[in-house]
Formats: sequence, structure tokens, C-alpha cells
Amino acid sequence: MNRTTILIEDSLTRLYIDLSELVYVQADRNYTDIYLSNGRTKSYLIPISKVMEKIESVSLFAVSSIKRIGRSHIINLNYVERIDFKRKEVHLKDINVTKLSCGRDALKTLDDALKKKKAVNVLKQVRVQHSIKVESYDELAKEILTVDGVMCVDLGLPSGRLWAIENLDSPLDSMPRMFAWGETESKQVSTNDNYCFGKETALTKYTRHDGLTELLPEDDPATCILGEKWRTPAYKDFQELMDCCKWSWCTWGIYHGCLVTGPNDNSIFLHAGGYTSDSMNIEAESKGNYWTSTLYEDDEALSYRCSFSEGFIEGEDVFFFDEVAERFLAYYIRPVTN
Repeated sequence: MNRTTILIEDSLTRLYIDLSELVYVQADRNYTDIYLSNGRTKSYLIPISKVMEKIESVSLFAVSSIKRIGRSHIINLNYVERIDFKRKEVHLKDINVTKLSCGRDALKTLDDALKKKKAVNVLKQVRVQHSIKVESYDELAKEILTVDGVMCVDLGLPSGRLWAIENLDSPLDSMPRMFAWGETESKQVSTNDNYCFGKETALTKYTRHDGLTELLPEDDPATCILGEKWRTPAYKDFQELMDCCKWSWCTWGIYHGCLVTGPNDNSIFLHAGGYTSDSMNIEAESKGNYWTSTLYEDDEALSYRCSFSEGFIEGEDVFFFDEVAERFLAYYIRPVTN
């Protein structure tokens, strides 16, 4: 398979799909329907979340062009002709089915994604040298601070936020532990069935019923493990890192990741260790995924994450972007303190 081909299969059927030919995906109860640009349609007995995992695992094509829009749809932005907010429709081009009904919140999410893609394709692209290597804490910052026994770095950010020098519960010279969103213990097997707040179709907390949109201290693993001064970064904290810092692809010992350098030339290292779904580690050494504490406003089954990856297009060596993901997936956490 090439970099933009995925394999979709269930107990009866398997199909190789070039992502450039994927128009949209639609959840239909226990089935997922896949629509291709040649007019072909296939239905599979798999959840739509598994299809999105397949898409994200092969390349950065998905990051800039294919988006999960609400709970029921995945849409290739390249096939969107226009959005009709009045009729709550997406008009698609080059396929037999030209109109797709979506909720108003999903349409707003799609509209935002199209604006971002038109403006820059991804939030940022940075040219870097691939020879960067970091081997000690002394190379990261002029001064390593300590707050309640946790080593941290002042990056000189406008907010004054301090970032931990290590991932939660993990030294830099080891593969970090991963956490599902809102779970206070790391896990090696992460599934929709063993998530602490229930399956994504019957969640018990952080829903439209309780109105919670940020992790409470009792559900924040950084707070529970490190103490009340520490927490999981909010979406706005990672946005500040993207806006104010230089990102460089580098290595720490045997581990790949990004060196994030602040306005004062102090840095932190973020691992690119993929993520855990079921018992598999996906995209190890090619993509970093970090949870934020912020629930996705358009779908309570999803939360915001910060992701970055080494680019494969010439001259585009580091991509980083904001995305959403199913809450039961296990990602890294890099604690912050005020």
C-alpha cells in the first residue's frame, strides 16, 4: 500500500481505498457506509471511529484533507462544493450523491475546517534541520525549575505557564505512559468497552446533561498524580505553544519527537510515540499525540488533542495541528502549572 491507501475490512469483505478517492463516510447504526468518487458505495460492520483511525494511521493527507464532522460523518474537504446552512446540507462534487444532510454544529465544524485548509492547509509548517539531537536536561533550558517536586521549564510564554519537562508519570529517556481522556491511571489496553465514563454512545460524565467542558481536578490525571498545582493543558495552552514557539523535529536518545523552543530560548521535548487503541501502539515514532483537558464542543464523545508529525512533503518537515479524538483512546499528557 502507498502512503494514502487504507484497508477497510470486516468479517465478510475487505477493500483497499486510495484516500484521494474517498468522498465521505457515514455511520448507519452498526454499519459504516463508505462513498468513493467513482460512485461506488460499500457498507461495513465496523464503527466509524475505526475508519478514522485507519485514515489517520497512514499519512498526513488525512490531517489536511479529511475531517471527522460530528458523530456520523467523515468528509474529504476536497469534494466539498458548498455548505447550505439554511437547508442544513453539504453539497459534494464529482459523485452521484450531491447533497448530504448534517446538523448545524457539524456544518459549522466543516466550515471552520475548510477555512483553515484554504488559509494554510495545516496550522503551521516549519522548515528544520534533521540533525538536531538532544541528550540532556541541561540542553533544554538555562534553568530547570521545580514545583512540588516536579521539574519544569519557563518557556517565556505570554501566559507565564510553566511546562513539565517530562510526560506524566514518565522520564524522558523512556517511552511515556498513555492515558484515556479523564482517566487517572495509565493503560496499555484502551477500548470503547473499558473506558471509565462508558461507551461513546452512552457516556456518563462530561455530556450535554452536566454541561462540563473541562476536566475537573478529580478526573485530571496530572492533578491526581502530581498534586493540585498541576493539571492537563487546556486547548488554549497548546494553542499558545503553536503560536509562540519554534517547533523542530529531533531525537532524544533513541526517541523521535519535537523540540519546542519558547521566546526565551528554553525548550521542552515532546515524544512522537503514536497512541494506543485496543492493545496496539499506532504511529509510533512518526506522530505525537497529547491530550488537552478540553471537551470538543460539537460532540461529547470527542475531546481536543494536540498532534504533530514529521512531514513527508519536501520542504515541509514538521506539521502540527489541532484535532479531536474519541475519549477512550490513550494519549500522552504533558502537565502544566500556573
